Amino acid sequence: MRCALILANIFAPVAAVALWRDGHGWGGLAALLAVHLATLWATLWPYSRWWGPQQLEFAPAEKTVWLTLDDGPDPEDTPALLDALDAHGAKATFFVIGAKAARHPELVREIAARGHAVGNHTMTHPQFAFWRLGPKALAREVDEAAAVLRLLLGSAPTQFRAPAGMRNHFLHPLLRARGLNLTGWTVRGQDGRDTDRQRIVRRVLTGARPGAILLLHEGRRDAGGRSLARDCVPAVLSALTSQGYRFVIPTSAP
Repeated sequence: MRCALILANIFAPVAAVALWRDGHGWGGLAALLAVHLATLWATLWPYSRWWGPQQLEFAPAEKTVWLTLDDGPDPEDTPALLDALDAHGAKATFFVIGAKAARHPELVREIAARGHAVGNHTMTHPQFAFWRLGPKALAREVDEAAAVLRLLLGSAPTQFRAPAGMRNHFLHPLLRARGLNLTGWTVRGQDGRDTDRQRIVRRVLTGARPGAILLLHEGRRDAGGRSLARDCVPAVLSALTSQGYRFVIPTSAP
């Protein structure tokens, strides 16, 4: 699908001009519009695999889910989340921002020391621009975060998550060259835009199933400045544990 989209973007303008010259201007416009819509879908829809592969679930051996926590480390949230995970015998993957990791190296090391995984979530988390960056800027975001984490942990992560799940056609070849796997999610709490704790938790619980990748965030606060993660993550852990779920890091996601 990736090659087809790239070719369509190359040849659609040529076809549109040809149709316009033949008196079929509306047909040319429709062709251009269709290609642009398909390209936007592949770029902005976080579940799309049209630009390349991404992991949206895993094959469970039993009733297990994979909890992923984005946008840390956070000096308030991370210690509390690590304690909550320990209390439930749960493991998670923390997709950390390189600049934050550099400011809080002790938290990154503590995540790993407690048996959790660390993933690359770019150096600066340019969530409104990442999808339109060129190859050099993309490489800088990925490589600088990898360098920080390699320095802190002794090796760079093998899992990468794009900010807001958006990415363009430059990203997949870059990740492949670096041995990075693009990790998406099955269900998210949408705690990036919603501060209602009950709705956030309900979304995750509704979408949870064996093999699901769950997404919540660190560092998000409500209007009163209170942490969302410190309430929502323990609630998800408790509810799914009571249903017989275990929180694991799949063997295919070191």
